[in-house]
Amino acid sequence: MVLLEAAAVPNAFTPDIRYSWMAAAQLAFFISWRSFRSTSNTHGASLETTEPSHLPGRSLELYDGGQGAEGVVLVLTQYSVGRIHSVGQVFINKELLQMELTNYAIARGFNWKYLKNDFVRLTVRCNVSVCPWRLHASVVREGPQFAIKSLNNIHTCGCDIMSDGHLWTSKKWVANAVKGKLVDKPTYRASEMMRDIRREYGISIPYHQAWWGKEVAVSSLYGDFRTSYHMLNWYSERALQSNSRSILSLEVDSETQRFERFFICFQASAYGFEVGC
Repeated sequence: MVLLEAAAVPNAFTPDIRYSWMAAAQLAFFISWRSFRSTSNTHGASLETTEPSHLPGRSLELYDGGQGAEGVVLVLTQYSVGRIHSVGQVFINKELLQMELTNYAIARGFNWKYLKNDFVRLTVRCNVSVCPWRLHASVVREGPQFAIKSLNNIHTCGCDIMSDGHLWTSKKWVANAVKGKLVDKPTYRASEMMRDIRREYGISIPYHQAWWGKEVAVSSLYGDFRTSYHMLNWYSERALQSNSRSILSLEVDSETQRFERFFICFQASAYGFEVGC
């Protein structure tokens, strides 16, 4: 008989949880969760999308991110500089447009500021007031797509000369930049993220921003702990649908509702033990 029991993890849902036991929790429980996400949310509201096709003569170009196989945005390339290039570009949502504006600005070496920023329009200009660079985009019909309506893509401010930091490198931007490396290296540290972003993007970010960026990336890749543990109920139901004579018991603390243990005895394993012994 094969019995699997997962012991409770103290303070399972506290926000200051350390990554030392995160890897163990992911190993034990996130396999089915990741499989479920990959089949049910392949093209969800994330930034993990495919390269856009550039076809001559297209008046509207639906731009979906172009991050490549590993989800890492390599902004210091000619391709990155050309991500914001013409009137008529259409982005799948406003968040992606803002992300690409940040990538473009980092690649060109300048900062930008909002003039208008609401649900239906986005207008930005170069942070140097005398520079004519300016972009205006608005929602396409009812949305969520955003299209570039006007673009003055000329800089007179001496861009390509930028200080270490950048105004719009948010924790979401950091998460998007390091997500691919976190897949390959779950123990990827915030200090390593700071070093790699400095080397690959030419900008410096503070430690707290790298740490929160990692939190966002881990949540995006694997889900948060509360959601992931709740998936055990889903797993139990699915397992019993295909193995009705199996025994699965999920126990939680009656007061806090925190996970305590998960008992699994598959019918085939029990039958093999009974016959063999």
